[in-house]
Amino acid sequence: MTIHNLNSKFVVCGHRGFAAEYPENTMSSFRAAAELGVDMIEMDVVCSKEGIPVICHDYELERTSDGVGLLADYTLEELRGYNMAAKFAKRPMVERIVTFEEMCALLDEFPELMFNIDMKTDDGTIANRVADIVESKGYKGRVIFNGLNGYGLAQMHDRGFMVEASPDGFYGMQNFGCLLGDGVKKAEALCYNACQDVNPENVEKLKNNYGVEVWAWCSSWDGYSRCSDGSMKKTDCCECLQNMLDNGVTMALCNHPDRVIEYLKEKGLR
Repeated sequence: MTIHNLNSKFVVCGHRGFAAEYPENTMSSFRAAAELGVDMIEMDVVCSKEGIPVICHDYELERTSDGVGLLADYTLEELRGYNMAAKFAKRPMVERIVTFEEMCALLDEFPELMFNIDMKTDDGTIANRVADIVESKGYKGRVIFNGLNGYGLAQMHDRGFMVEASPDGFYGMQNFGCLLGDGVKKAEALCYNACQDVNPENVEKLKNNYGVEVWAWCSSWDGYSRCSDGSMKKTDCCECLQNMLDNGVTMALCNHPDRVIEYLKEKGLR
């Protein structure tokens, strides 16, 4: 299994699109990231009441929209009535929820773009619905599944998709043994917290023990992340990126893909 068009390249992945400047997990955020030139867009998928995969990080509506309650209690038509950008004060706008299938239009428009789909703790129920859509559209080589439930992710690997996960014991990862260890290899990448966990010992451990790519997320919502020495640094900062490069990390998941792309250009890596 290979990574579509990403061999020998440091991958820039927009976290929930271009989440630092646009409301997360909305079409405007994804389009801004794609136009910026990211290699990959990370998105979160949950299901509406009738089981349609839609783009949203939370199971509840309150944090980002003007809706209330569980997203799964509403039909798609009802969800369309809420503004998914209602809580994004930086750039007032109206964004309606979109289905995963609708979001696939970006793959048509940007032929080098990849999707990184976060299934969180899904056991495979929703992921299989998403995989059906991907396969029906012929995008199998351009979609990566990630999440915190090894059981569901292993099913995606068995269907021929690339899989990313958190390392065993990190971030609430469940059923890690379904993916890696004891003769099992059903993941191609493991993802660390860039500020806290990217160091030579951790990275080499993953590479040596599992033979995977090591990726890292350098995202925080307040603009700063706590580093291993206890200090607070601006997220997606040059020091964070250089530390990833120095330690052999090959992908940055970031709220500020613009900063990452600019730094890579300065280093002659893009």
